[in-house]
Amino acid sequence: MRAYYTHNNAYDSIVIPDAEVAVTVTDDLLREYLEESPHFSGWSGEPTNGLQPEDYGQILAIRDDADGQPNAVYVTDWRQWLDRLNFYELV
Repeated sequence: MRAYYTHNNAYDSIVIPDAEVAVTVTDDLLREYLEESPHFSGWSGEPTNGLQPEDYGQILAIRDDADGQPNAVYVTDWRQWLDRLNFYELV
């Protein structure tokens, strides 16, 4: 299951299309997103109502918790990603 970290000027979200939810990011949630083996199927949030991850803002990172997949965070914009990690005081 893929989870997309998105950023816009108002807030950050983690969007999980297969579960049809978007979760507003907090520092604890971001830590969970970055854990070695997150399980996104158990996450709950606001219904996406058909919106796609890019509808929530710029996609900065993507994770896939599928079995047999490398658990790395795929970063699409390193400068913005590091800014967000700094914002949440994770670096």
